[in-house]
Amino acid sequence: PTPMQPCHYSLIQFRPDPAREEGLNVGLVVVRAPGEVSVRTLHSEGLEGVIRRMGGAPTELERLARSLRAFATRLGQLGDATAAGLNGFAACEAGTLELLPAHAVASGDPGRIAEILFPRLVGTEGDTGGREIRRA
Repeated sequence: PTPMQPCHYSLIQFRPDPAREEGLNVGLVVVRAPGEVSVRTLHSEGLEGVIRRMGGAPTELERLARSLRAFATRLGQLGDATAAGLNGFAACEAGTLELLPAHAVASGDPGRIAEILFPRLVGTEGDTGGREIRRA
């Protein structure tokens, strides 16, 4: 039997002012080659807390939610489900959402690993969102 490929994860961070070097984690992506991707994000209730903590206006909530859904959709369609693929995606994206550098994590099911890491690295405030998994 072939050994399982290791998974890699990256955090999705909301950085309204990139010059300030501060942000809050709003999502997580876990990948395993050749093509498994699991994306989890905060939903409305959790994002309200993010907006408050970052000093934004409540009107920014819908824009952040829309941007995060689009960002997560693009990640879910990632063709290269490796650390290099995540880092390449991060290099091509610009805006208030940033994908942090990829880190190796244990081998296993990306969805299950996301379930374990999400509350530890992103949080559990409000609705912690759904999961998209794409298998090659």
